[in-house]
Amino acid sequence: MKLVASIGEAHTYVEWYESFDNSILPMKFVIIDGELYCVNTSKDYKDILFNKIITIGDKDASSVISGLSELVSSENKYWDKVNVVAMLRYTLMLETLGVNVDDGTVSFTYSEGNGNKDLLVKSEDNVIADRDGVETEFIVDNELNHVIDVMDDINAPNYFYVYDHINKILTVNYNRCANTEGYSFREFNKDLWSFISATDAEKIVVDMRCNMGGSSRIFDDFRNQLVRHKTFNKPGKFIILVGNRTFSSGVASASIAKRLSNVTIIGEPTGGKPNSYGNPVKVELKNSGMNVQCSTRYFEFYPGYEHETLIPDVIIENKIDNYRSGNDPLYEYLVIHGDTL
Repeated sequence: MKLVASIGEAHTYVEWYESFDNSILPMKFVIIDGELYCVNTSKDYKDILFNKIITIGDKDASSVISGLSELVSSENKYWDKVNVVAMLRYTLMLETLGVNVDDGTVSFTYSEGNGNKDLLVKSEDNVIADRDGVETEFIVDNELNHVIDVMDDINAPNYFYVYDHINKILTVNYNRCANTEGYSFREFNKDLWSFISATDAEKIVVDMRCNMGGSSRIFDDFRNQLVRHKTFNKPGKFIILVGNRTFSSGVASASIAKRLSNVTIIGEPTGGKPNSYGNPVKVELKNSGMNVQCSTRYFEFYPGYEHETLIPDVIIENKIDNYRSGNDPLYEYLVIHGDTL
């Protein structure tokens, strides 16, 4: 994995999650300002929620993060964070770094108040083939955790919209660049614009924070119609939300919109690079049986753009207090500062 990751291209990677065993921790993590936190778990381990993790086994959390980062195929630090917190849940991945795993149990030390506390966490079975996640009854249910959950949930909807009548904001959740069976994005787009024409919406927000790719062309119908719209193709009227999970065709869709429209982009810099390699093919390694995805084509979705990430017009990064309260800082910003965009 380290050898493939050294190429420094995010679409060329080892499919490690298909090769590991079924032992996975019933925890979900985030990295904020370089520190590791647990933002969801079961009731058995609720005491560790929203607290900074100091050690994993006998190793500092920072050294575990650093070790896992070396195994990630990426083009920026934001995609590193997405993959590191995913890898952290797998006990075999922890063992690879020398973390002690005793019969599927991992010890954590976390900060609470003025001191540190220890906690033993038992791993559970995971259905890796479907990437459905463990049958854990996670106890935190809020908008920010849903951004994490969509990555693991193959049954999450590809797209849907909600309307905030009070603030007159219509939000399109665009989670995957893929058609839904029986209800294509083209059909959805037609219904969406019919709804928009019948409302008093003042802003259209497209939430791409969960969008890790597919086909960038699927978004074309919506974007082209938006570009021609006299009301919404204006600064502050069309907003795209992005984050470190915005990747591949997700970041391509946002990048093309930025180039062709008056969109305002808000959020965290993306995990995907606007101009990069992609269209990977799978290669099986004969000795290990592991699969490697290898890019075959270079895509330039934002000609002349040289940054390794799509940098938002307004950068807002989640803090641990946001996960604790369940408040979405990006939406709060839109409500409070939307008229000044």
